Amino acid sequence: MKEKKFINKKNIFTIIICILIISFCFIYFYFKNINVVSSPVSENGKLNIVNTNIINEHGEIFNLKGFSSSGIQWTYEMLTYENLKTLKENFDINSFRIAMYTDENGYIANPNFIYNKVCDITDILIELDLYIILDWHILNDGDPNIYIEESKEFFDNYSNKYKNYPNILYEICNEPNGTTVTWNDSIKPYAEKIIPIIRNNNPNSIIIVGTPHWCTKFSDVHENPLNFENILYSCHYYAGTYLNDIKDNIKIMKSKNLPIIVTETGLTDKTGDSNLYFDEFKNWIDYLTDENISWFYWSFSNTSPSSSLLNKNYKYGENIMKYLSNSGKYILENIL
Repeated sequence: MKEKKFINKKNIFTIIICILIISFCFIYFYFKNINVVSSPVSENGKLNIVNTNIINEHGEIFNLKGFSSSGIQWTYEMLTYENLKTLKENFDINSFRIAMYTDENGYIANPNFIYNKVCDITDILIELDLYIILDWHILNDGDPNIYIEESKEFFDNYSNKYKNYPNILYEICNEPNGTTVTWNDSIKPYAEKIIPIIRNNNPNSIIIVGTPHWCTKFSDVHENPLNFENILYSCHYYAGTYLNDIKDNIKIMKSKNLPIIVTETGLTDKTGDSNLYFDEFKNWIDYLTDENISWFYWSFSNTSPSSSLLNKNYKYGENIMKYLSNSGKYILENIL
């Protein structure tokens, strides 16, 4: 008579545990390799400023994080649906800044062409459910009042066209600069003319206002702030320059309930083309995260400066992830 062999309870338990572990590992590695695509605007809705924080429609603190384009007069061909979708999926950004230069053969020289390109890029970003900063990018012009009539016309047209979209934030002067360009005499009076034009079309829109000396000086700003709601004051910082000064300025601004947004930051010094300061940049981003301050990396481009996200070998139409610069690789692996 043959002996009957039985599987005891201990063996059954061991088999079940092994099956569960194998199943868990399969599920983990399967989903790990799938990009989970977020829907920032659909999930967060209309943004507002409360005290020094950006707040979503659910009353929760929400921080924008994304990339800024370089001047679209040079790089509009790379701002395609495919490239911007790739940025969103691989870097998990929730927003993008369109840098529309006034000078440097930008909007002032080619208003119809550049305006149409801005709208094309805006439409793509809306389709991708991303927040958008439209940046009136003064630089060589220094004083925002030089092209104030063109600014009035542009912001009236653009804010009217997109008045029903919660995606849009308006940056009305990128980097005011020059020894005679002060907050009290130049920047604030300009802002007081442009803000009502935008608010006439979009009453509750968030508007970003540049600050003196390439968005690094705030003493006059916190002594004489704008008398409007939903205003952010712009700060720019590059990892090779003056971190302690910037932190001190931010601390004073926040103590006076004036909210900051960093619409440009990068791994280089302020030239955009220098050594890469990895540790300093990581410390800076950690600081912004702790302080609930939104930020945008400069820049999504393939130019030679070392701050560019892509290297100069990138050709339009190819997969941007194959052409990440050293800056781009660092941002992907350590920041976003």
